[in-house]
Amino acid sequence: MLRFTAVPHTRLQALNARTMHQALQETAQATLHTDADAGPLVAFREEQQVLGREVSVEAVVGRAVVAALQAHPHINARMGIEGLTVYHSINLGLMVALDKGVIVPVIEAAEALSLHALDDAFRTVAEKTRAGELTPNEARRATFTVASFTDFAVDHFTPILVSGMVATLGIGRVRAVCEPGPGGCRPGHRIALSLTFDHRAIHGLDAARFATALADGLAAPEGLA
Repeated sequence: MLRFTAVPHTRLQALNARTMHQALQETAQATLHTDADAGPLVAFREEQQVLGREVSVEAVVGRAVVAALQAHPHINARMGIEGLTVYHSINLGLMVALDKGVIVPVIEAAEALSLHALDDAFRTVAEKTRAGELTPNEARRATFTVASFTDFAVDHFTPILVSGMVATLGIGRVRAVCEPGPGGCRPGHRIALSLTFDHRAIHGLDAARFATALADGLAAPEGLA
């Protein structure tokens, strides 16, 4: 006789499952993967730590996302029946993983925040989410979301785009690599970026330009502060 244990979904797991399945049914999702040079990011974070202020990878990438969205505003949008609604303000969502599901709290008007202010906001909403203290206003719909697996042995992955959104970004770990050069290999760092987008809203070239702008921003993180 086959023995088993039935594990029912929590309300959050059931909601996540319905939302993800609906998104895959209603959107034309495609994903671009790239490896960006993370050497400047690593050096910048080390400099900040020496100054007594730690800055998360998510905050640096978040600021690069904001800059890329300002350069490509049609991606800071939602897809409707008759076309795109392009937002003038960037409501940046950050995936927070809980034991029984995922919640995406939102930082409103992220373009108005400095790097350190965005880092503080990310930390605050993540702590409140895990403590079950998130308010409805802090979980309003985002205009762009970021899913981060920087704490895990994960590089490229395919983030699922929530129905209605134009694009979402997945961040892999920062990993040490050997960069080839004329004199042989030199130590370096890379970070994997995975951009899922709705092909009904933008085409692949738009997505590629956005991903390139994002990588360019990470190559000069001091300009994001």
